[in-house]
Amino acid sequence: MYARRIVLLLVSIYALAQSRNPELPVGLVVSSQGASLIRAGTNLPLEALPGNVLFAGDSLTSGDHESAVFLFCPTGTSQQLAEAGAVVAGSRQLRVTKGRLVNQAPTAICTLPLLVRQSNAAEEDYGASLEVPPGDAGQPPPSSATQDLAAVDAAIAHNGDDLAAHVARAVMLENSGSSADALAEYQRIQAKWPGADWTGSREFEVGQARSASPVKSSTAAPQGRTYALIVGISAYRDKSIRQLQFAHKDAELFARHLRSPRGGGLTDDELTLLTDEKATLAEIRNRINILLALKAGKGDTVALFFAGHGTSMGDDGYILTTESDPQHLKETALPMKEVQDLFQKKLSSVGRVVLYVDVCHAGMIGTIRGENKIDDIVYSVAHRNQIFGMLANRSNEDAYEGPQYGGHGVFSLYLVDALNGAADEYGKGVVDAAAVSLFVQGQVVKATKAKQTPKELGNGDSSMILADLKNAGIPTDFLPGHTPELVADAAPAEPESRGITTGAQDRSHAQALRNFEEALQAGRLLPNVDGSAFTYLRTLRDNLPAREYIPQANRLRVALENRGQRVLLDYLKGDESPPTQADFRAAASFFEAARLLTPESQLLRAREDFCEGRVSLYDKDFVAGVGMLERAARVDAESAYAYNALGIAYLEQARYGYAELAFRDAIERAPYWAYPRYNLALTFAEEGSYGSAEREYRGAIRVAPGYAYVHYSLGVLLHKLGRKSEAEQEYRTAIAKNADRPEPYVGLGALQASGGKRSDAERNYQTAIRLNPKLAAAAHDLGLLYASEKKPDQAIKTWEGNIAINRDFVPSRMSLGKAYRDSGRFDLALAQYQAVLAAAPKYAAASMELHHTQGDQYRQKGQMDSARLEYLTALSLAASDSDRKALRDKLRK
Repeated sequence: MYARRIVLLLVSIYALAQSRNPELPVGLVVSSQGASLIRAGTNLPLEALPGNVLFAGDSLTSGDHESAVFLFCPTGTSQQLAEAGAVVAGSRQLRVTKGRLVNQAPTAICTLPLLVRQSNAAEEDYGASLEVPPGDAGQPPPSSATQDLAAVDAAIAHNGDDLAAHVARAVMLENSGSSADALAEYQRIQAKWPGADWTGSREFEVGQARSASPVKSSTAAPQGRTYALIVGISAYRDKSIRQLQFAHKDAELFARHLRSPRGGGLTDDELTLLTDEKATLAEIRNRINILLALKAGKGDTVALFFAGHGTSMGDDGYILTTESDPQHLKETALPMKEVQDLFQKKLSSVGRVVLYVDVCHAGMIGTIRGENKIDDIVYSVAHRNQIFGMLANRSNEDAYEGPQYGGHGVFSLYLVDALNGAADEYGKGVVDAAAVSLFVQGQVVKATKAKQTPKELGNGDSSMILADLKNAGIPTDFLPGHTPELVADAAPAEPESRGITTGAQDRSHAQALRNFEEALQAGRLLPNVDGSAFTYLRTLRDNLPAREYIPQANRLRVALENRGQRVLLDYLKGDESPPTQADFRAAASFFEAARLLTPESQLLRAREDFCEGRVSLYDKDFVAGVGMLERAARVDAESAYAYNALGIAYLEQARYGYAELAFRDAIERAPYWAYPRYNLALTFAEEGSYGSAEREYRGAIRVAPGYAYVHYSLGVLLHKLGRKSEAEQEYRTAIAKNADRPEPYVGLGALQASGGKRSDAERNYQTAIRLNPKLAAAAHDLGLLYASEKKPDQAIKTWEGNIAINRDFVPSRMSLGKAYRDSGRFDLALAQYQAVLAAAPKYAAASMELHHTQGDQYRQKGQMDSARLEYLTALSLAASDSDRKALRDKLRK
């Protein structure tokens, strides 16, 4: 018998965590000259920009030549933070902790919107464009003419750059119901004051309020239908997640039941089945949104069925998708609080809810250790809503699957058997909810010998009819020992199609749909690509009703998001498989194109900014890169990836204090993510805090022991500290984790070379070069090994080959120059030092070696005075005792 730990959901899931309540900011930054803003609960200062709002607990700081002007609404004043100052905003008063406030004055306008303090972009992903195609908004209604609004308009007429007046106008318009005018005003604010990132959230909410689901209310199908999203994931890309055997089979079996007449005879328009690689985060989100916003009405039933892994981290529950990374659940798994918020907003328009849950309560998913409370989360939530359903097992039990259950989970097997008619033990001719509950409980307890006990969920109507036995069910060949003849065969299910019916359309529409489908399958997704899916989507938009067009547009959006998500997934793995600049540039293009289809998505906006920021870091454009990464962090404040990238930007600039703060913010948001811990260790190592560096490296290994790059870096640190046996162990562990990674072979070779094991060192260097001929350190160290063995020709040949591949690798040029000089090839030596100085004119060591070599060249020619001058110049630049001794010896001679 196989212990099975999966989540199996039919219909709705809610999280225990309460929705984050919006609150009223207390201030607004009007102007800033280099000042910084630190959000309460966050470590890293971000640049204070005009348009930033201040919440209670936030602080502004200014340096020696920096200042900021801001409004503080509780006192109705404008304040200026002078140079070298710091102030904390309270709910009623300001607290100056450093420096002073100057130029205080009353302000007539200080109206701010209700906002969520820490934005979560995932909750602002699908909005108005899901219900009204972009461009279909219609004409804005007239604004409400109020006395307050007239005063604000007058202030704007007097000064068009009055930020406070524009903000007040947008809030007043929104509150008065003039949503179109409010939306336009928020867009103006965002365009003029980039610091007002919060306007994206307001645009999302106002756009949702404006749409009011006109597509569903005007063109929805007749009431009383069932709409189902069925997801089954057995195969996960991350191999640290235990792979399941039959979760996808359970989803397929449930879909088979729902397609039968007895299960409701659901059509392809009513039922979506996603298994394994198709069940990405973007696709699941899209399908839930389509189901709730576009399809189901008040007389309908919504069904969400999920078979796969689930886990919890603290009080937050997550549904794992096929691409989920346990280190970073917020970016790769579906948060249950997100599903909760979505259902709270949309479920009021849906009829009945039925819930079946097979809860994962495993103590470990991937690298997540500890108590998994996802079953408790689902159980508690179900009892706070009008839901009927079942929990497949008690919280202290496993859920079982195996071949003895027909290749299914035991709960799923008997659930479908019950709905297929077996639960009608008294011949009523129908199967109601109470009968399903009694039958499934009894059969599962019996089949598992009381190791698994389902229990009823929710407080819904137990007399609800779930199946009418007058209609044909599915054959019972899914039951061990049963034969298909026991239940009448259902009509063969039509193959699932994600396209639309084209029988009533003319040939051009059908051809556009075929072209669109072909472009999607071929990956021609971006607007500027020949034969792009965008080209054919425009034709569909002009000729299809919105209810049929929107799902097609979202198919393209999902395809684009999936392509961008691949790069994010590689980034989350840190230096194990780091994305290139080209990868980030491509991902930014995919997210940008996806935003053309859902322009209100703050999630896509944050990811596009993040990728663009990473592109700039490769070009060492830190000003632009940090600016875009800070914007990504403000738009998606609960996510860790932008903070980690900010830390990298500061680390590359040797701004170690800021780097440490950024990495700590990333760790707080993603405690199971190894990469920011690793980067924090690098920061400490650069600062010389080796004990702290070792602690963070070991912390990274503890949360993600499978990554070779962390073991290798710890080995380098231990090697540097002279703990050679421990370093060797880390190098060998890194090789065992990933034998195709070349760096650990270089580290091991260096250890062996220093210990006199030269043949072993040479073999490891050669292995590293074979794995990556472009790894400059491997060839360089091999050259050093040959030089130490008095094999100058081999050393020179090795370094020459290294420079041919890695032209800018300074250590090999420096070593090659010395080798040329020692062999009397002065012109070749000088060429190496000149190449180094051309790239780095202030590199003192290269200048010293250049003059040293010119001195040797003059001495060989008998030009002793010129030689003496060159040696004296080189001596003034020499940094090491050995170089100074060598030069003094030559001067004496």
